[in-house]
Amino acid sequence: MLKKISLAITLLLVLVYVGFTCRFGVSPIGVLANNATLQQNRRELFAARQTWESHQITSYRIRAQIGDRIGRLMEGHGIYHGGCILVEELLTIRDGIVVSSDVYPLYDCYSVYAQLTVDRMLEYVSKELEESTAFGASLTIEFDPEYGYVTRFIRRSTCPLLGECDSHPTLFSFSDFEIIHPP
Repeated sequence: MLKKISLAITLLLVLVYVGFTCRFGVSPIGVLANNATLQQNRRELFAARQTWESHQITSYRIRAQIGDRIGRLMEGHGIYHGGCILVEELLTIRDGIVVSSDVYPLYDCYSVYAQLTVDRMLEYVSKELEESTAFGASLTIEFDPEYGYVTRFIRRSTCPLLGECDSHPTLFSFSDFEIIHPP
């Protein structure tokens, strides 16, 4: 009799685990791991922002690379606008304002470029972390250890088996950072 009760409890736990995973698109263990990652990302963002602000850098060049399907994915976040779908750009920022790009004319895509400064990307990552839960998207965020700017950002949606979602990730990376000193 004890064996049957034990088997029934085990079967019930398996069914609850599978049902939870199907409903939320992430296992209960995944929720715990996501929560730990979110907490770590928040600590790293805080440290990165302090590092960036401590340098008081306002003029620099940075290469922004944006991943697949960014236009559709980022439309609600203000990164896509007016037909500008950026893949890779070398941006020059002076006094916190984007002054040039090596691909599109500045006036064609300025509203997009303005979102890709270090300060705006730190704000964007902060907003993503504020809105994220352990049940939601998986975030991978990396920061430059010397200056604190975002070097890599990946947001992957969790997709329940019994529902719809956009499973294409949001991708950003920033590299080739160079401080521009006043003349």
